[in-house]
Amino acid sequence: MIDEDPQPSDMPDSSDLSPSPEAPQPGMVAVAYMGGLDDCTSVIDSLAEAGIEAQLNASDLIRPDLRARGYYLVTVDQDKLEPARAHVEKTFRKEFNLDTSDATTDELKCPACGALYAVNAASCPDCGLTFE
Repeated sequence: MIDEDPQPSDMPDSSDLSPSPEAPQPGMVAVAYMGGLDDCTSVIDSLAEAGIEAQLNASDLIRPDLRARGYYLVTVDQDKLEPARAHVEKTFRKEFNLDTSDATTDELKCPACGALYAVNAASCPDCGLTFE
């Protein structure tokens, strides 16, 4: 008869287990933005004003062909990625007048009827206006 229950000696030692890939790794960086040099330096300045340290890197770190196209990367510590991306999105929405709602909500106001709808909605839940 085969004993299928693992014995303590068959279990991996906890020191052999690597952390989950979703968990931020100390010293690891993540790409918060990719674009031209001027845009990237503006993003770095904006992140610095928000207290998020960011670095400018050549895009060939992820794809060598991007450098020839003039792309650069703005990287942040992995544990700062979500706040950095949220700040960049908020800044761009404000700069390009895309933010038609309160910055603290995930809802927008329908231009036809004024009802609130989710940012990712395809149409207004109240009047049915289709968004493109």
